[in-house]
Amino acid sequence: MWARRCGAPPLYPSRVKAFLFSLGTAAIGLAIFTFMDSSDAGYLDLSQVVSDEVVCFRHWPLRDSNLLWWNNDGVRNWVEFNSDPEAFMENNRCEQERLVNTWSCEKVVIPLSDMQRKLGQPIGWEQEDLLGRSNVLDVYAYLFLGLTIFLWLAITFHDQALLNAVQKDYIMDLNGMRDHFPTFRKAFKLLFGWKYLVMLLRVEGPWRFRMALRLLALLLLPCLLVWTPLAFLFVVMPFAAFLFICYPIRMSRFWIFFICVASMVYGICLTLHQLYFFAVIQNRPRLAVTWRGENTADPCICGCSYPLSDVVCLRLVLLGILATIKSIS
Repeated sequence: MWARRCGAPPLYPSRVKAFLFSLGTAAIGLAIFTFMDSSDAGYLDLSQVVSDEVVCFRHWPLRDSNLLWWNNDGVRNWVEFNSDPEAFMENNRCEQERLVNTWSCEKVVIPLSDMQRKLGQPIGWEQEDLLGRSNVLDVYAYLFLGLTIFLWLAITFHDQALLNAVQKDYIMDLNGMRDHFPTFRKAFKLLFGWKYLVMLLRVEGPWRFRMALRLLALLLLPCLLVWTPLAFLFVVMPFAAFLFICYPIRMSRFWIFFICVASMVYGICLTLHQLYFFAVIQNRPRLAVTWRGENTADPCICGCSYPLSDVVCLRLVLLGILATIKSIS
């Protein structure tokens, strides 16, 4: 091999190759996160304005993660807005007496330079349901980012350990989990509850008693179908993440399996959610196109809110389908 002939240490080229392949996986996940987290006016259906009245405030939080983490004002505005939107809007009211040509969202004229601004949170006084729906995209984006980071770490530890003559024997598969962590398997079998459902179906006795138990099992089935993914995501995954942090090499292969299952659940939820948004336009997430109000008495940020477009919803459906297929392949 040319790298060895050039003086590279043993296994060094293979380690570099494995690391670069892991970066490729991370880059794909980061690209999807960037698409979901960063947005501009092209993401919105500008023909479906939420309210025709232009609203102006002195400060308004933008949907921009870079601004959030690197700008103290952005952090403060984001915290104040999400903790109490009504108080934030009341404290940042902007005088609108000098507005002349920007009252109607249908006829507003915006400078092209302001069209490059990131979209903001839905702007206006009716924030009860708009804020929750707009944050749905952020939840999905950051969940995908977290899964991507953990998957990259697991693949890196796993591939690097396989190249080591000693460490590769410490990587556990399903049988190794049963041998070294027997309590883990027993505890989560009890947690999911399917064992009790099977017990109800296998109970012997008079036929009326058995029919009553089968009816009870049938009634419990929808509850278990909802409870199982929730228990997996919010109980099993955090505990498995803790084990991976404590035993990164031993748990790397099993943690990759857990990440794939979580990605499958994530992809299914994203697909169904976006199909619902595509079908019901009035319940879609709304975001605001904002610009500097030059005709206002004070320096203000003005804006109008619009729902996501059909194309963006379909793209997010495609991302959900691809995430589901990739996780099970």
